[in-house]
Amino acid sequence: MRSEPKLNAPFIRRSGARAYLWAMRMLLILLSFTGFAGLPADVPAQAQSDRQLAQDATDDGQVKPLSEVLHAVKATVPGQVLDVQLDKSGKPWTYRIRIRGEKGNVVLVVVDAESGRILSTKGNR
Repeated sequence: MRSEPKLNAPFIRRSGARAYLWAMRMLLILLSFTGFAGLPADVPAQAQSDRQLAQDATDDGQVKPLSEVLHAVKATVPGQVLDVQLDKSGKPWTYRIRIRGEKGNVVLVVVDAESGRILSTKGNR
């Protein structure tokens, strides 16, 4: 009777490399069919238009400047500002500000962008 060959280290390494290369080729083919190459180009254009819209709204007096709003918010919720978004989906426009508090907790502060009044805070200060 013939015994099975012993699996030595070079054999195992080579067989794994083939499987890895095959998987990477399939992944590249899949990504090329799904339009992977075209996705990143759209993001900066959208960010630029949002930035321009926020600047135009501030210049027209529709919303308060971010510096004024942040000054008022930091007096109420001290900490490091992580993220600011100008939400224009509803009326009134709102600033959504994420702040890392002094204890490390993240607090979401929603501010009326037209008046600068804090509408709500979520999270522990």
